Amino acid sequence: MDKDVETLVQVLRQSRDFFKILVDSCPCGMALTDDKGNVLVGNVALAKLLKIPVTNLKKVNLLQIFKLPEKIFLLLKNELSLSFSILLKEFLCTISLYLRPEAGIYWLIQDIKEVVILRRRYFELAESLPVGVFKADRKGKIIYHTSLTIFSFDIFAIRCVVM
Repeated sequence: MDKDVETLVQVLRQSRDFFKILVDSCPCGMALTDDKGNVLVGNVALAKLLKIPVTNLKKVNLLQIFKLPEKIFLLLKNELSLSFSILLKEFLCTISLYLRPEAGIYWLIQDIKEVVILRRRYFELAESLPVGVFKADRKGKIIYHTSLTIFSFDIFAIRCVVM
């Protein structure tokens, strides 16, 4: 029985370590805070964005840093998620908040410059592919497509008609 418990503990630790690696390799700042904005845990990208050591993240209050009123969490309780942009002296960033009553409030924070770079890389990659790529909204309306996408859809339409 003790061997099973040891194995389970080892698997859980390994899972935790892999998850931490995944979160720390994310290009946007991520944090879990309490309902006062105090960071409970944060990733490397957040520390880099705030220009502080990772070890100091637990001493940070994100409401104070981003000069947000505590009332913002009242909006979050009705919506469960909230996204907005904010201009600081150092940078313009987007912030997305997600309420998880059992855990706290998840923050995703990204410098707009990084968003622009990632979008440009996405479009460059999409255009370089030998197949058509498209992006559709939730209603199925195509809002972006590469030049090969139209050709791909035409072939698909012809095949559907022939069959």
